Order: sequence, then C-alpha cells, then structure tokens
Amino acid sequence: MREEDSILKTLQEMALNFNKNILVSHTGDQLSSDGGLTLCVELMAKFQFTILADKLLRFNDQRRYCQHSNSSILKQLILQIIAGYSADSAATFLEKEPLFKLLLDKPSLASQATISRFW
Repeated sequence: MREEDSILKTLQEMALNFNKNILVSHTGDQLSSDGGLTLCVELMAKFQFTILADKLLRFNDQRRYCQHSNSSILKQLILQIIAGYSADSAATFLEKEPLFKLLLDKPSLASQATISRFW
C-alpha cells in the first residue's frame, strides 16, 4: 500500500471530536464551499474555545432576552470571518446555512441584528 493511500484512508475514517454527527464524504450531495471550517471548529474544540471564552471574556451585555450566548456569537463571528464573510451583513444569508448550523451545533444562528448589537 502506498503511503498516500494510507493517509487518505486514515483521514476518511477520522471522526470529528466536536460533533460526531458530521459525515465528511465526497458524494456530491449538498456541497458547501465552507467545508474547511470543520478543521477550524475541530481546533477550537481541542483548546476548549467556548469554556475559555466564557471564563476570560467579559461583555457589557444589556440584553434582556438572549437566545445566543456571547461566546456562541463570538464563535459564529470568527467562523464567518475565517470563511471570508463580512461580520454582520452576511449573517442573514448564513442564518439558514446548514453547514454553519451543524458546525455551531445550533438550530439557528445569530441574526444580523444580534451580531450588530454584539459589536
């Protein structure tokens, strides 16, 4: 067996730690150009991004009704920026994006208005 075949087989069998429901395949169904974000989320999970953000970051938060935590909004913003989307104007488009919802493990994403208030 060639070394490349061994590496490919290993990568195809690798499970993602942050969400075991994600299946990485090349079937051609429901493709996303943002698939590389899975590695970013995997890295964030490795260094416990959410726990660190909740512990170390303090926000002057005046919201009365909160559907999304500040660390969740921050994580969404970081992923949007890494993927090349503008911080708040792309949020409306991404609200329904299945990959982002899957990566963030949420039924819905923070809206443009929520992200604008976050800044």
